[in-house]
Amino acid sequence: MKVAVTIGSDQAGDSAFVVWRGFEESIRKAAAFGYDGVELAMRSANDVAACDLKRWLSESGMEVSCITTGRMFAEDHLYFTHPDPEIRKRAKDSYKSLIDMASEYCNLINIGRVRGEKGKEQSEEEADRLFLDAYREICSYAEKKGVQVLIEPVNRYEMNLINSLDQGAEFLSRAGCPNGGLHADVFHMNIEDDRIGESLIRNGNWIKYVHIADSNRLAPGSGHLDFNEIFTALKRADYDGWISMEMLPGNDPDEEVKKALKYISPWVSRNDCEEEKMEQLSRKFRKELIQLLHSKGTGHPGGSLSCVELLTTLYYKFLRVDPKCPDREGRDRLILSKGHAAPILYCILAEKGFFPVEELETFRQAGSRLQGHPCSHKTPGIECSSGPLGLGLGAGLGMALAEKLKKSDARIFVVMGDGEIQEGAVWEAASAAVKYRLDHLTAVLDFNGVQLDGTLEEILPPGDLVKRWEAVGWNVISCDGHSIPEIMKSVELAKQCRQKPSIIIAKTVKGRGVSFMEGRHQWHGKVINDEDFKRAMQELDMERGEQSAGE
Repeated sequence: MKVAVTIGSDQAGDSAFVVWRGFEESIRKAAAFGYDGVELAMRSANDVAACDLKRWLSESGMEVSCITTGRMFAEDHLYFTHPDPEIRKRAKDSYKSLIDMASEYCNLINIGRVRGEKGKEQSEEEADRLFLDAYREICSYAEKKGVQVLIEPVNRYEMNLINSLDQGAEFLSRAGCPNGGLHADVFHMNIEDDRIGESLIRNGNWIKYVHIADSNRLAPGSGHLDFNEIFTALKRADYDGWISMEMLPGNDPDEEVKKALKYISPWVSRNDCEEEKMEQLSRKFRKELIQLLHSKGTGHPGGSLSCVELLTTLYYKFLRVDPKCPDREGRDRLILSKGHAAPILYCILAEKGFFPVEELETFRQAGSRLQGHPCSHKTPGIECSSGPLGLGLGAGLGMALAEKLKKSDARIFVVMGDGEIQEGAVWEAASAAVKYRLDHLTAVLDFNGVQLDGTLEEILPPGDLVKRWEAVGWNVISCDGHSIPEIMKSVELAKQCRQKPSIIIAKTVKGRGVSFMEGRHQWHGKVINDEDFKRAMQELDMERGEQSAGE
């Protein structure tokens, strides 16, 4: 789970339950205090300039968790069940502009009070019909933008239309919108649901976003809610989305925000353990790689060592794949376009269970499934044969188009070398991916600066890669390709991007982990002799010992 805090503009009224007002300073504070993102309480899309918001988020490494819309109701008196059709139209038009905004920053927008309620002169049937018609209309609009529209049940003392999660789930079933869902708020549930935990489990399939606050909208841990019950239920419901603090600021907002995060951290903090596991695996894979290439007297060590953390993080954190059923429909896919790095991919696939670890001993032997470059016709877990450089992105483009036509949420990752982007086919595929708005396609560039015969600067200088990819129309994210936390953050940012493909430019070192291989083009495909093997293993063992001593 990731954790956000609600913020609003300087003009946000008292009815907006935000901890801080003023977007720029709020984003920076949330980042400094350890939050993963911010929830934007919006009155209209004009509350903040898009260029400023993007810059503040980028500078702070923050994400937008959700766009919330209660201020439309509270400050502009716009809502979908209003008896005046002109006001209903204004409400829908204003809401659609916020859907446009959500498509740029996140894939979630909520409907809380803006749905309205049963008016004095309305029947329950009339109010329900008006909201149902409006919901279907805006969901249809949002689906084209890749945005989910979430209904937030609000307690009976504030609204008289959809108060509980059960009522929200029943409404969603009737609406039949594929991009619909529930936004659970435990403050409201404390009033409306007899047993919060049971309701969360019962409606878990609908829940896409969660607001956290204690009784009386206080910071978690300041009232009487049982958060162990709440988080246990969310776990049982397989919820792994955002947890957002929508609470009163108290006398010292900064301290309340810190206290809230500290209180819930035992239930949501998993990244440290995940990162440690993936760092251990990366060290293990480096040693296995060197042992494999030495024992077989063949293979490509330099480019394999540079992408260890990238492939480990993708396979152990993000890729939804099933080793027991590698061809399962709707799976995520990874294409290793730099096919000469096949040995490290084989080490990872074997560890994941796609084939026996013992089969690694057949690497590059006649009749083996594990040849020097990946073969999709022979090897479980290989999505695309590769070797001829520059073709992987085009294959990923085709897969991404197919998944889009099937309305699948599968993501396609293409891991490329920096030398291969000298190929024109890469840029043809890049342009087409922008045309078709393939936001579920992510390229990962192993930018180690060295190719087979020398450095990129010596052979064909790449120029400013960030500007080049941005000029084509891609969302560009840069990171340290050997830092697992940075890789994780970069992939999350790519997943949040809407309407355009993303590329992660990962700065790496060819031959990483073995000093005499690092940055040297000679180790692109050089055989590891006995002396080299001994030195390399000593260095990798020493790195492991230093890591263990510091843990």
